[in-house]
Amino acid sequence: MVAGRLSHYRTSAHKIDADAVHGADIDHRLGAPAEAWHAVWLTRYDVVTLHGHPAACYLLSPPLRIRPINTAPHHNS
Repeated sequence: MVAGRLSHYRTSAHKIDADAVHGADIDHRLGAPAEAWHAVWLTRYDVVTLHGHPAACYLLSPPLRIRPINTAPHHNS
């Protein structure tokens, strides 16, 4: 996905270690179209909690650069 070469998420869950769990959104993502990805260059970011999960926030430090990695490729079926 991050390389921008896939148009959709995989259709089956990948095998993980017995100690690990799949994300809560796995059923929503399986086979779903890929979203657009971007590389973001920052001088700093803050770790915040969003919907109960850690996330990066750069609200107080504007990005130096944002570059699209893909534009959610679409393939005709």
